[in-house]
Parts: sequence; C-alpha cells; structure tokens
Amino acid sequence: MTNRRQFLIAVATVGTAAVAGCMDDSGDTESSTTESGETSEDTESNNDPEDVVEQYYTALLNEDVESVNDALHPAHPDHPVGEDGTGGEFILLDVEETTPEEAAQVVQPSREQFEQGLTDIEDETNAGDVTLVLLTIERESESQNGWSAVVEDEDEWQAWPPED
Repeated sequence: MTNRRQFLIAVATVGTAAVAGCMDDSGDTESSTTESGETSEDTESNNDPEDVVEQYYTALLNEDVESVNDALHPAHPDHPVGEDGTGGEFILLDVEETTPEEAAQVVQPSREQFEQGLTDIEDETNAGDVTLVLLTIERESESQNGWSAVVEDEDEWQAWPPED
C-alpha cells in the first residue's frame, strides 16, 4: 500500500497539471514549475477550496516548505511541515469540491465518517466553514483518487489533508 506522503506528493503533481494556464488575471499570481517541467500559476490568496488544495499539493511537489505551511491550516496535526515532508513524482489531474455522499462513492471512508470528520475539524478550528475536495492523481501511469478537507478561517481557505 502506498504511504500518505507518496500519495500527497502524487496528488500535488496532478493538481499542477490541471491548473496550468487556467488562472485568470484578476489577482496577483506566482508561477511555479513542477518536476515534469510544467508551469502553473498560484494566486496569493486562498479564496476557493479547490485553489487552496491545488496550491498545497503543488507546493508539496515543488518542495516549497513555506508555501506548504501557508496553505496548511495551523491547527492541523502535521503543521508545520518540514523539509522531509515534501517532494514526489505525480501529476494532479483533477480537484473538485464535493459532498460527503459523493466522496464516499469514490474513496473511503463512509459518508457518515466524512460528515463526522468535517464536524470534528469545524469544532477543533472554530472555522466558519469546512468542505471536502476530491483529488485525482496519476503516478506511474495509474490514476488514484483521494480527498482533502478545506477549512475557511478568517475568510481564507486552508487545506486539511488526511493526517500522516
């Protein structure tokens, strides 16, 4: 079975490919290059759950510890991430906001476990909102599905990926 770090790295790569060239010109952007040589643009603010997950996984792939920690909610058990918590080889194919019902059809855990997990995160962080995002990555020519919670805290979305 693939460990979480390898999966997270794979998910980050997939997101980079999915967002390359898809950002609008309405905000400040920053370019980054993946290990595969593709370039993506990241907005500096985290105003959308899908965007913040893409930023988080892209930063993981690019071994950008500062950006990983900026995108990761500070109350997350893995925060702060160190140098050894980044890197990898994968392509992020898709990131899509979803419901616990839809997520449970694609990945584990069950709908009830997703709902309870989102409630627990909301209680722990006193967040304004917590939502769920499905990820599709490609690693070694195989597609894999995963998920991440995303927390809205003080009008900014931050990633809450599955814990190590």
